[in-house]
Amino acid sequence: MKKRHYCPTCGSPVLFPMELCQDLEAEAANWFEFLEAEEKSYGYMRKLRQRMRDYVLPEFSHRDVTKLQAKDVRMFYKKLRVRKLATRTIKHIMDTLRLFLCFLSDEGIINDVPRFPRIKQKAARVKRWINEDAQGRIIAAIPGEHQLIFRVLCETGARPSECRAFKVKDLEDGGIWISRTFDERGQVKETKTGTETYMPLSHDLYVELRAQSKRKFPNTWLFINERVRKPYNRMSFYHIWRKAAKAEGLTITPVQASRHSKASQKAKELRQEMNDKLRLELGHMDAGTTLKHYALPERQEIG
Repeated sequence: MKKRHYCPTCGSPVLFPMELCQDLEAEAANWFEFLEAEEKSYGYMRKLRQRMRDYVLPEFSHRDVTKLQAKDVRMFYKKLRVRKLATRTIKHIMDTLRLFLCFLSDEGIINDVPRFPRIKQKAARVKRWINEDAQGRIIAAIPGEHQLIFRVLCETGARPSECRAFKVKDLEDGGIWISRTFDERGQVKETKTGTETYMPLSHDLYVELRAQSKRKFPNTWLFINERVRKPYNRMSFYHIWRKAAKAEGLTITPVQASRHSKASQKAKELRQEMNDKLRLELGHMDAGTTLKHYALPERQEIG
């Protein structure tokens, strides 16, 4: 039987045996323990461990980090580029190394953190948003048993992980409290900001939510995937939305269709209100004239 090899840092299976410097490995473990004590999210820690295991420790475990110089960091950066990794991936790896060295500096293990090269990232993929009409069309394409949770998602602009974690007791006085979320493992934790937020709901939606939760205990989940009798998990929630969006000829994630769209819809509404007020102030028939010839940019202000 072929011998299996495991990463000594996180226990994940690897193709080849990894002989890491015990000292650096131990310091990495101390760093992870420190970050976990700060209650960093599971997803953040998972990615950090993976970058340390696959890139940082194999490169520096057999070297004296107390003598690490900027040229060593630049050489590591060049090696990552030779591997033709995505620019964003390289930046994440370099940021992981930087954070680890900062930790070692704070611990007094190294004197100074070497200078890091500046990484120019390619333009990120453009985020999209949709109007209320498009939101309604997508929701109409979702099977009826799943529509209610997506109506709440779009109306509140809550994160999908927060929406999936609503409980009956969160419904209050015509709105709903956003007070918890699910992490990648499906474990309940506090919201990303660590605060509770009250979001008003339309009258019809609030009444419908109250009616469908009438016989439920306050601490039970507000939304249940009836096929598994559990709260919606991350992947099933995502696929339900994407399938309906695709049926309407739209390619947009739940976050962009709800949270980004809610903010963008409101921004568009406020801009239109501002343009109308400016037009009326100067007595113009068209706001375009006001904006093009009279409402000057802030950088042109003097005095």
